[in-house]
Amino acid sequence: MMIGLVLSAWAVSHTALPQNAGPDHLAWIVVLLIQAVPYASSLIVSLMSAFPLPARLLGTSYRPMGRTGRQPEADLSG
Repeated sequence: MMIGLVLSAWAVSHTALPQNAGPDHLAWIVVLLIQAVPYASSLIVSLMSAFPLPARLLGTSYRPMGRTGRQPEADLSG
């Protein structure tokens, strides 16, 4: 789908004659490229999860939550 949407945007941009290219052609190109973004991001996340990356890339420090390990609950009694 991503490749199809990007190719469609490319085709719209190359089929318009320079004298006939107006804001409607630009709108079509932008819409098609925006629709390709979720497919591109899912491809990137899928590739990232396929490779064994070291945990140190996520960070080296953590924030302790407290003595009980739970977040304090709000007092809803009023």
